[in-house]
Amino acid sequence: MTAESPTPAVSCVVGQRIGAGPVGAIDLNAACSGFVCSMNVAYGLLMSGAYNSAAVVGADCITRHMDFSTYGRGTSVLFARSSWNPSAVWFVTQCSRTIDVDHMPAAAGNFVLSRGSDHLVVDPSPYGSLSSLTGNAPTIQSGHLPANYVPSQAYWSVRTGYSWATRLEGGELLARCDYADQYKFQERPSDIPLAQRDFVLMPWSAGADSESALLLVVDRARAKAASQNLHLRFRSPTLLKEQAPGRFAGTLGQSDLVIRPLRQSGGTPEVRDEARGSCFDQKKNYTRGNCDAARFDVSEMRQRIPGPSPVAVHLVEVGPKGASAAEPARLAARGASAWGFERGGRRWAVALADSAAPATYEAGDDEARHLVLPGEGGAGQPVRVSARAIASGCEVALGGKAGLELRMPAAFAMDKGCVVRALNGRSLLAPAR
Repeated sequence: MTAESPTPAVSCVVGQRIGAGPVGAIDLNAACSGFVCSMNVAYGLLMSGAYNSAAVVGADCITRHMDFSTYGRGTSVLFARSSWNPSAVWFVTQCSRTIDVDHMPAAAGNFVLSRGSDHLVVDPSPYGSLSSLTGNAPTIQSGHLPANYVPSQAYWSVRTGYSWATRLEGGELLARCDYADQYKFQERPSDIPLAQRDFVLMPWSAGADSESALLLVVDRARAKAASQNLHLRFRSPTLLKEQAPGRFAGTLGQSDLVIRPLRQSGGTPEVRDEARGSCFDQKKNYTRGNCDAARFDVSEMRQRIPGPSPVAVHLVEVGPKGASAAEPARLAARGASAWGFERGGRRWAVALADSAAPATYEAGDDEARHLVLPGEGGAGQPVRVSARAIASGCEVALGGKAGLELRMPAAFAMDKGCVVRALNGRSLLAPAR
């Protein structure tokens, strides 16, 4: 499908260049299955007795058709790295609508996370999976998709995508995947009015070989019934164990993985091991949408958050083997949920606004970096941010009439004396057209 010319056939040019002589040659275009189809054609020609030998050359250069700018197809997949060091943390997430002829399951909000060569949160989806449950994508049970599709996302979306994605100068990545339209069924609108996953990646390092990161994963959805569960899972080749209540950990190579639920509207997290398998295993009674098989052995932490308005916040940390894990501090807040994190001399305060209404939270005056995620419909909206000194440090006010005007998601630092100043960053998405 990426031939240098339609005629003469590239196979004729190859035959001439290798000195094959006066032989027949054909180009065969079958996209991803081109090599297999070519082998079958060659086998048929040999078995017919018309030829004694055949050469099959499979060479496609798909990169010619890729848009490497941030303004093309690549905006549905985000890549982030902490540095180019061997122990760097790599984070990849996608938020794209899926079409039925694609070679991937419906998996908006899926992500993977590695530290150096240690792949700690992985997508082990087996070939042929059409289920959202084989990776790390969130999904909520739709009430109008066909029974064999649920609880997975579907294949008719036209609006799934990132609401925003921002990279700060300090290395933090903030992104929101809006996947509510994944539950559109043919021409019927989605019956899930809200389904979004937010990511906040906070890298830090205590040295060249000790790069680490905190990843906050925020899931919010809205359905019609309590029976419409939000399905979440984090899959890893490490042997995950519940080391303490609400703390799930594993080790791979020279890296540790720790997963902590920080907030959940219901449900109980559990850990289980999934042996290598296939979505075509008839003994499992898998349907199109309920397969949770893996192509290699993994452990997973999973949760079912009951509807109709499920909320879950998880902290995922990767760092050097044997290092202590973060101890998040819940911050006093009104109209929001907020946590404080301190790692490697860096401090963050992350707040999740409940709505567009004014909110406040308390934080120390320790020059932390503040990251505020909007509630439903708040992306890109202006917000006034101010702070005042209190006994415990500073009280931050969001949405008042005074203060520094920022746009959601808001990123700012607070100096001694509770003085707010904006942090520089850039959008990773295409400008509005």
